[in-house]
Amino acid sequence: MSDASPYFAELWRNGDVVPPGTRVKTFRHERTGVLRMTSVSLPINGMPECRVVTYTPSDEESRRGLDLLLAEEG
Repeated sequence: MSDASPYFAELWRNGDVVPPGTRVKTFRHERTGVLRMTSVSLPINGMPECRVVTYTPSDEESRRGLDLLLAEEG
């Protein structure tokens, strides 16, 4: 869209396209069931097309499920 619209490109460059905030995303895993994760998107200065997204459990049930998965990996 940046190529098609100079106005959009300016908004994107300034980070004005979507206000920052958190979102809850739901994942279904075969071993743990539903995992509800809060995602936070962080911009990278000087790289408007790139973001770092972190996910943290939104509730205790999701934290236990994530702990189970991490224990299996470790």
